[in-house]
Amino acid sequence: MSNFFSMNLAGTGLTGELPEWLSSVNWVSLDLSSNRLTGELPTWIGNLSILSSLNLSNNHFHSDIPIEFNKLSNLVGLDLHSNNFTGGLRSIFDKRTPAGIKLPDGQYRNIDLSYNMFAGPIDEDIRNLDAMHSIQALVLSHNKLTGNIPSEIINSKSLCVFDVSHNMLTGEIPPHNTTFPATSFEGNSGLCGSPLPPCKA
Repeated sequence: MSNFFSMNLAGTGLTGELPEWLSSVNWVSLDLSSNRLTGELPTWIGNLSILSSLNLSNNHFHSDIPIEFNKLSNLVGLDLHSNNFTGGLRSIFDKRTPAGIKLPDGQYRNIDLSYNMFAGPIDEDIRNLDAMHSIQALVLSHNKLTGNIPSEIINSKSLCVFDVSHNMLTGEIPPHNTTFPATSFEGNSGLCGSPLPPCKA
């Protein structure tokens, strides 16, 4: 029988890059937040297929999210806030098995990608991705995201927390049933519509 492990080394002064030996352990939870870790997120991150919770927040990582990240099919909690991650979000949202078959297991509950340098649009079909069917908290604030807010995600029945403030989003905020505060959308000069001021005719 395989052994499964959790590790919490938050705020312990770790420095340098992620050591590759982490990829040889059956982690279910890994918290390395609030350290001084740096470098790129390695491609071997995709080997952590058992992982259900990953917290690398408040470090100094700087890279795109490697495509191998979408192999983390059991990941339900992800916190990458306060780093210098770049690129798009697709490798995070669209989880798959190594064979390329989507799984209903490991649907995200909480994602915090705030205070990074993620750029590009929020995928229009985000709500149709298996990994996003049960999302409860999606925090994307303080990035460089562009384009419109997808109606499908803001109207997700499970979504309780949604924050896209301080990006470069444009267009009218889609009508939504859940009440999100204006602070969830502020800092996007091109956004309009409730709870922000109405769009100009």
